[in-house]
Amino acid sequence: MTDRTAKNVDSAFVPVTDEALGEVVIDGRPYVLVERETLAEIQREMKAILGRGSEGILVRAGYARGARLATRLSTLVGGKQDAFFEGLQVFAARTGLCRIEQVRTDGARVTVRAQNSFIGIAYGPSAAPVCHYLRGFFLAVAETTVHRKGLECRELSCIAAGGGTCEFEVVPVPGSDSPSADSQRTMEGRVTEWKSNA
Repeated sequence: MTDRTAKNVDSAFVPVTDEALGEVVIDGRPYVLVERETLAEIQREMKAILGRGSEGILVRAGYARGARLATRLSTLVGGKQDAFFEGLQVFAARTGLCRIEQVRTDGARVTVRAQNSFIGIAYGPSAAPVCHYLRGFFLAVAETTVHRKGLECRELSCIAAGGGTCEFEVVPVPGSDSPSADSQRTMEGRVTEWKSNA
């Protein structure tokens, strides 16, 4: 990432606290600091009441946030993929979502490996992955990265389910419309990988 791009990303994602208003703002958007355990309790209660329907709500919420971020971040970094991933890591770390270790694209397939998932850590032991909000978040980010809709995100490994990290895979939905011919030519044989420097 160039120095100028790094400064743009850094200044955009600096949390600003206004104690007089009781507000925390990041990139012009208000945030609320909530303990991980509180969010995990909300998710557990939603699951108890709604069953698997709670997953859809959390995925949609994560998708909405991820889509807004992906649009903003693309503008900040001028469409440069490595800078986009570095900015994504900065945002995820500063907002407490997770620590993004690696992002890999292979055509329309995107994989993300993350440490310290806010919900994976706080949820407690689970028989199945629990990072539904992050699934939606990374789905939206992947759509921007590969310039395509008709994708789905699965969590392949989860800290709450005994995994060492949380790992997500975004792939085309079976039977979904294929991307345009121009987009397909761009993606064919294109494999990129970004790893955290820290």
